[in-house]
Amino acid sequence: MREGGEGRVGVADRTLDVLEAVRDAGTASLPAVAAACGLPLPTVHRMAKALIERGYLVAYRRGLCGLGPACLTLGAGLSLNAMLREAGAAELKSLARACGTHAHLGVFEGDMVTYLAKARHGRSELPTTEGTQLEAYCSGIGKVLLAQFEAAELDRYLGQGAFVSLTDATVTDPAALRALIATARARGWATDMGEVMPDLFCVAVPVRDAAGHGVAALSVSYRAPAMAEDELAASLPALREAAGRIEAKLFR
Repeated sequence: MREGGEGRVGVADRTLDVLEAVRDAGTASLPAVAAACGLPLPTVHRMAKALIERGYLVAYRRGLCGLGPACLTLGAGLSLNAMLREAGAAELKSLARACGTHAHLGVFEGDMVTYLAKARHGRSELPTTEGTQLEAYCSGIGKVLLAQFEAAELDRYLGQGAFVSLTDATVTDPAALRALIATARARGWATDMGEVMPDLFCVAVPVRDAAGHGVAALSVSYRAPAMAEDELAASLPALREAAGRIEAKLFR
């Protein structure tokens, strides 16, 4: 082990390895934890003793231990949405500036898209604010997030009833929506082609967690009389770079 800061990082890494091994197992013996972490058993015993004293581990019967109540207090008051909002704020500003338009960060909640954050660039106006909700089936962010659904979850969403036309371009037929969502899943991005407002065009990409699941989505939105998908696709490199930076902050 190296001296100074690197040595301290090594201790922190080993402590986290022990906690994660116990978390993954539910309850585990210290020999099992040592084997999972590749650490000497006496080292794990010393670490476990300190973690038990601080409440991060609990010693159960038959030599088993599990995560303790102090682990719960670490996460008290935290939410992934709040983390996404904070991690995405600066990235949205950079994205809006790079694309010369509005940028949004949204999540799926209660069968709707909730906008967690917004950055504006330019003079155009959009009727969206942080906390605004919008139907998922007609928005770029919504289609990207629906593309993350398992088959049964998507069946439930598409089978819940009639979808309302907001413009002449809004797709409301469940079969046609399923096809659009499948396309979004296959190519990793989705659009809103004047489906929410007749002069609003958006393109969106997912923000993925460590397991590769899209937990949020980023979009840029343009006000124009008409736009083609290939024009919107020109914003994809900037969108993907911004999404990657948010992912790196939170999940890597």
